[in-house]
Amino acid sequence: FNFEINISPKIEPSNLSIPPLIVQPFVENAIKHGLMYKDDGKGLLKIDLEIENDLLIITIFDNGVGRKKAAEIRKEIQDERSKRKEEGK
Repeated sequence: FNFEINISPKIEPSNLSIPPLIVQPFVENAIKHGLMYKDDGKGLLKIDLEIENDLLIITIFDNGVGRKKAAEIRKEIQDERSKRKEEGK
């Protein structure tokens, strides 16, 4: 997948410090439940940082398959593994 990180011109990156665990779980979720199972090779993860009324706004966007479809795909994979395991006995 491709990714973009867009930082508003109003933000001076050298003056900004974001603890990693503020953003990381959301980015991981976008990858794990969205982009990992996208099979057309056109996945996009986009992170936008803006300042609005002295507040930092972080927007994380992905065009992945979504949690429901990812869960369905994971179940199919697990079922297939179980089936192969049973056949191997």
